[in-house]
Amino acid sequence: MEYQTGNYVVYNGAEICRIGETVKKCFDGVNENKYYKLYPNDSKSTYYVPADKIESSVRSVLTKEQLSKLINELSDSSTEWISDRSERKDAFSDAIKKGDYRRIFSLMNGIYMEKNNSEKKGKQLLNYDKRNFELAKKIFQSEVAIAFEISPDEAEELIKKLPQKI
Repeated sequence: MEYQTGNYVVYNGAEICRIGETVKKCFDGVNENKYYKLYPNDSKSTYYVPADKIESSVRSVLTKEQLSKLINELSDSSTEWISDRSERKDAFSDAIKKGDYRRIFSLMNGIYMEKNNSEKKGKQLLNYDKRNFELAKKIFQSEVAIAFEISPDEAEELIKKLPQKI
C-alpha cells in the first residue's frame, strides 16, 4: 500500500486517521527514525508510527466499491455467539484489527441477540460486549462516511437502512 499525505487509514483496527507528513524523530535519545504522522478523525491527538512498522499498524479504509459490495452481502450475514468471554473478546479484537466486517457483523448480531435474551431475563450485557459493539459500529460508520464522502450522521442513516438485525 502506498502511504500518501491526506489518505485515510484505520490505525490499530480501531481508529480512522488521516496520514500526515513523514518526519524524522529521535524518541529514544539515540536513534533518529522516520515516522508517519497520523491524525485521528475525532481527536486532536497525533500518532507517530515508525515507517518500518506502518504495514502492521494500519490498513486501508475500504473504498466505496468495496463497501457497496459488502453492504449488499450483509443481508446474508450469519449470527455468531461465542459463550466463552475470553474467546469472544479475542475473536472481536482480531476481527476489528483485520477489518473483517463479515465476522464483525456476525459477532455484532450475536451480541444483539444476546442483549435481547438478557433483557428478557432482567439482565444486562457485559460492558465489554457493549464497548465492542459500539466500537465496531463507529469504525464502520466512519469508513462509510469517508468512502461515500458524506457526514457521519448521513453514514449512520445509511447504515440503519441495511438489511441487518443490528
